[in-house]
Amino acid sequence: MSLFTRRLALRSALGVAAIGMAGVTSRAIAQPIVPLPDQPMRLTRRLIRGLSGGSNLIVEREWQILFSATETGISISGNQIGVIVDTPPAIEQLAQIERQRSTADFFPILLTDAGEIATAGRFTREQDVDLAVSAAEDVFAHSANANSENAQRVQYLAQLHRVSGSIFQQFPPDLFYPRGQDTRTVRPVELPDGSVGEFELTYTSRAVPELGWLEHAQRDVITRIGYNARQSSEIWSLARI
Repeated sequence: MSLFTRRLALRSALGVAAIGMAGVTSRAIAQPIVPLPDQPMRLTRRLIRGLSGGSNLIVEREWQILFSATETGISISGNQIGVIVDTPPAIEQLAQIERQRSTADFFPILLTDAGEIATAGRFTREQDVDLAVSAAEDVFAHSANANSENAQRVQYLAQLHRVSGSIFQQFPPDLFYPRGQDTRTVRPVELPDGSVGEFELTYTSRAVPELGWLEHAQRDVITRIGYNARQSSEIWSLARI
């Protein structure tokens, strides 16, 4: 059996889980299937969370990252080099907490030798962004008449929108080496009053021509109830420093 055939068989048997295995010493470091950037890169993530009243919570972070080959694939190390948080004045205190939050546990990120994400450090602690969104909802929606049908719809939309934020706690598997397969998913959501809301997720990405690694990727989440809608977006980019 050729080395190439053995590598394919091993990858098929172990799959993504192989990247997280420790103590693999039986073979030398293999060259990844995908090319690696040959210098440190700047990774940027811009998260835009829509709030009631038309305001947005915006968190933009930058990291300097480095790709390196490992025994089982690719390792990405890095450290945060910048953060900008833009919020309505009413939640400035929470925004300051977000500015000071460490993202050291984001790394390392481990990829298969084909460039798909296998494991990653803990990036967004579950409540950091959602706390700010919840506080904003209280500020902008506290004056609504809770007994009216419209106010009830507003509350349902806010709840649905908060739930949709969990999608941003996971990486798209092809984030660093996009496959170029844009997707759109629409799902109905049954509400407590018997009406139906809607959850829409779109994902678009593109790679650097002839190199294959990330140039731009975007996820948009839209929640709708009737004519009311709320949108959040996550935008990633990778560029040479």
